[in-house]
Amino acid sequence: MVVRDREGRQRYIAFVVTPPVPKARLTTALRDAGDRVRLVEYDGARGLVQCAHTAKDATIALLNGLPLGDATVRTLGTSGTIRKARAKFLRSRVSVE
Repeated sequence: MVVRDREGRQRYIAFVVTPPVPKARLTTALRDAGDRVRLVEYDGARGLVQCAHTAKDATIALLNGLPLGDATVRTLGTSGTIRKARAKFLRSRVSVE
């Protein structure tokens, strides 16, 4: 048995909140949801959450249905590492014209 089989693999899900909400409001909503989701980073509009690889689909459904009043959460994508998730989904969107 490999150590990863016992500990479990992690997934990092990138998301965007429109309109932006304070971090305290988002963490309260995640905590009240009761799932085992950990907020890794959040800048007021975009962020990353960590979950087990077996709970990825449930976490995406949780984020997309998170009750934040008039704000909505939309997931951007999933990655197995924080580095790849940041590079692929959270880097600043610079338009080249």
